[in-house]
Amino acid sequence: MERRRILEIIIFGLWLMIAVVLVMDQNFDTNATIPIPEELKVDKNLSGNKYNIKRISVLNGDSFDIVLKDQKSTRILGKLNVNATQNAKQEVLELLNHVTNPKVVLESKQVDGKWIVNIYFTQDGKEKTITEWLVSKNLVYQ
Repeated sequence: MERRRILEIIIFGLWLMIAVVLVMDQNFDTNATIPIPEELKVDKNLSGNKYNIKRISVLNGDSFDIVLKDQKSTRILGKLNVNATQNAKQEVLELLNHVTNPKVVLESKQVDGKWIVNIYFTQDGKEKTITEWLVSKNLVYQ
């Protein structure tokens, strides 16, 4: 008799837990959108403007981690519109260490979050782009 009573209590407890879970599931809206805080929203009007560069890290010969010199110090992941060779990274690092006045133009934002960029720099008094420089050094795939 005692075993039967324990079994009934366990079955009743399981049914009670199922009922609680179902009631809680009905009370919560699983399709509700979570608002994004203002400080995390990305300004979509960045494209087309030329920005001074506060800091730039070369990830590959054609990919860069860039911090813009704007009010928020916006950080972007930028990619050139060409594909650089594997040995281009060292050459680009060397170049960026010896140029002045680097600027970036944000062309368009890709679906994966990367920006297509064009990076300008001043060398020997002339403004050039990294893309032109890579092509002139034969460091891009045609």
